[in-house]
Amino acid sequence: MSNRTVASRLALVLAAERLFAEHGLNAVSLRQINEAAGQRNSSAAHYHFGSREGVVRAVFEHRMRAVDARRSALLDRLEAEDKLGEARSLVGAWVRPLAEELLPRPEGNYYVRCLDQVLRAWSVIPPDVRRDLDSGWRRARRALEALLSELPPRLLTLRLTTATQQSIAALAQIELLMERRKIAQSSLPMHVENVVDMTLGGLTAPVSAETLARMD
Repeated sequence: MSNRTVASRLALVLAAERLFAEHGLNAVSLRQINEAAGQRNSSAAHYHFGSREGVVRAVFEHRMRAVDARRSALLDRLEAEDKLGEARSLVGAWVRPLAEELLPRPEGNYYVRCLDQVLRAWSVIPPDVRRDLDSGWRRARRALEALLSELPPRLLTLRLTTATQQSIAALAQIELLMERRKIAQSSLPMHVENVVDMTLGGLTAPVSAETLARMD
């Protein structure tokens, strides 16, 4: 792949990431991505990625592979320290690697909001889009499932799904507020640990009699 092709592809990925973050997945066309990336070829996005799903996959490859590697490394460390049975450590391994995407970079920070918008549009990221990019997340989820196995299976699945969506939404809001300079970078660690606390609280909250009574 030539340097020019690599540069063109990266420009399209970064433009798509920003547009999806700011406007939502379904409000952005391949033509708009081409224009935002400064591509003279009006079919450049289609040529490189084939479809909007292909563009999402490319954005995930650009960002999520590094997130997944950080998450896997953190889980390896927890395993070596015999801490895979600690709920907060597991939730931290889930949240913190993604939160590192909030650290300022020259092209701006849009990935977490992009991810949030994709989940809002699709509810679940299709396997062909996320394949080989979320092994760390799935490993953390399995460990949490084992740790919270006293919960009714249906409720456990619901809580893990909701916790995933809520933690991403919370980090996306932090990303937006940092862009608007309403959250200082110096306070980011506190905000991230608060997301860990809230996610943990939701997962481990006592099951009320009202919830149990309404389960089929």
